Amino acid sequence: MINQNYEVCEDVVSRDNQDGTVIVMKMDEGNTFFKLTNISADIWRELTLKKDLNQIFSDVMENYDVSEEVLRQDVEHLVKGLIERRLLKEI
Repeated sequence: MINQNYEVCEDVVSRDNQDGTVIVMKMDEGNTFFKLTNISADIWRELTLKKDLNQIFSDVMENYDVSEEVLRQDVEHLVKGLIERRLLKEI
């Protein structure tokens, strides 16, 4: 999964809040919002810049005190969840 590339789906919008969180919404489901915090918010921001997941993983490793194994599991869990909710797609 880390070796794949992903992009935000076209019908998804997001907004950075002043507290560092990111709110994500699928336009055709306007009553459903997702709030991303901390590492998840940082990963989302980098995904919107169309960075590949390997680069995002490396960036997060540099900025957070987390083990590689734990981060890999967390990133994979986040990406799977975003895909299931049709917020992200594999390219």
